Amino acid sequence: MSHALQFYIGGAWVDPVVPNRLDVIDPSNEDAFAEISLGSEADVDRAVAAAKRAFETFGFTRPAERLALLRRIIAVYKERRTDLAVAVSREMGATRKFALENQVGVGLAHLEKMAKVLETFAFEENYPAWDAGMPFGGYKQSGNGREYAEYGLEELSRDKGYPWLRGGLMALLAPTRSWHGRVST
Repeated sequence: MSHALQFYIGGAWVDPVVPNRLDVIDPSNEDAFAEISLGSEADVDRAVAAAKRAFETFGFTRPAERLALLRRIIAVYKERRTDLAVAVSREMGATRKFALENQVGVGLAHLEKMAKVLETFAFEENYPAWDAGMPFGGYKQSGNGREYAEYGLEELSRDKGYPWLRGGLMALLAPTRSWHGRVST
């Protein structure tokens, strides 16, 4: 089943709020070979709301859980690399060999490097003691001041190490949607 006219939001394929189709052109012969949906502001709002809901749990998963997910993504990427190469070839006009070895191959190399880093990176949580009544910068320039209050806590609790797993993979796993699925105005 093709989902080219849908978006993957909140763990499910959904139809666009405002249908807006776009032909995907093969640059080697200038023929339309597929049709995709362009997103609207309402689609973006829906995706952002879903991402915020997902962050409530995913943002607090342990590195081992994220590594397991990344390994599964790598396995599926490898299984579908020929499909990805065909899509890249049709969209860019590149030879299939070039698309497979270079575009898809580089994507795989990036994913595998991320897994290696995640396997060996020494994570630590270092939350200093603080008092919301302290001056900024702390007493006697200790560095532990009021900045650790509301905004400091928000910064400390923010997911910082995994931008590639927060949504950047769509550029690798769904090239049509990432290259042509821009928001219409």
